[in-house]
Amino acid sequence: MPKEKNRIGNGLYSFKNNKLRKPLLTYMDQKDRIWISYDFGKYSEVFIFDTKKSAFLNHKSLSILDKKKTFKSKADYLKDYQKKQFKKHPYHVKKISKEYMYRFPTELPLYYGIKSITQDITGSYYFSEGLAYSHNKNGVYEHQTTTEKHFYSIKENSDSYFKKQNEIIGPMIYNSFDEALYYYSIYGFFKLYKNGLDYRSELVIDPNVLLYQKKIAHNYGSVMNVTRILFMDKTRFVFLTKQYGFGYYDGENVNLFN
Repeated sequence: MPKEKNRIGNGLYSFKNNKLRKPLLTYMDQKDRIWISYDFGKYSEVFIFDTKKSAFLNHKSLSILDKKKTFKSKADYLKDYQKKQFKKHPYHVKKISKEYMYRFPTELPLYYGIKSITQDITGSYYFSEGLAYSHNKNGVYEHQTTTEKHFYSIKENSDSYFKKQNEIIGPMIYNSFDEALYYYSIYGFFKLYKNGLDYRSELVIDPNVLLYQKKIAHNYGSVMNVTRILFMDKTRFVFLTKQYGFGYYDGENVNLFN
């Protein structure tokens, strides 16, 4: 069983029972670590089990007391906050040039309910997260590898450049065959292209192809109608749905299997 020192995120998981609840999401990363995730809406929680050490990873919170200082912008606030973290926790925080980086797994960008975890070829992590009732609290966050071993940098709200109006994002996956990110939302399946330091999206499958009359306003968050995506090559993939069984996309057409 994990203990309080293994808790990552801002969740409310109870350790009263002598067994783990069924997780809403599990993921095995490139280092054979098992991520066990719980979605509590406004709260996300993860326990990471290292299969090579047969133990859960410890986590140290790097929170700093807020002295109610006012800032002109969120960027100014984060700059000041990271500076304080660096000063107080030199083992867990490094600074190279103007960039702050954090020793894994501290400062994982877990804010709202986790819908998916995936990694790219470099080992960087991508999280799609969101509340079931708010498109404003829904998006993609990155935990990027750096030149420093075991240290990662954080990129928040990377969806701001490609997200459609009122878009609720569900599962995301990295396709190792074409080294691109794909995701599903209430507007369909999309492929992400790098656009400088950010992304642009391209529609792959319109949601109407999935037999939906229109976007389902109430079918957000943890009840997203597509729950998993698996690629077979650069274009073909299968996906699991809540309503129709599973689907298969051959690069041109979609077949649904009930």
